[in-house]
Amino acid sequence: MDLLQIAVDSAMDFGNKTYVFLKNMSKDKKTKPDLKPVNQECLAAYEGFISHFKDLIAEAKTEPALATYDSLLAREEIHNSISALASVKNLNISARNKIAEDYYTKLCIKIADFLET
Repeated sequence: MDLLQIAVDSAMDFGNKTYVFLKNMSKDKKTKPDLKPVNQECLAAYEGFISHFKDLIAEAKTEPALATYDSLLAREEIHNSISALASVKNLNISARNKIAEDYYTKLCIKIADFLET
């Protein structure tokens, strides 16, 4: 459970930093107009990402399977951001999505799966 807590804290820290990055991008007048709606979808996705990780630890203590489920839901939020970026290219957001998906969600899924056994 301690390892899961560390992974979740790290994921939430990354999610919060990415949310601030996206929020600043949405306020920046230099942001391309076609990126604005995509940015809003990614902001919503990272809000969900953070929210699912907030729930994860409390639920994992009573029902370990819910930790896996919350991790999967967080990954779905990142997939929403990836899908939004399909129409517009932005390497900064794409890189953050890749880190969130390949590192944080997969790590938490693996740890949560271990707790179930």
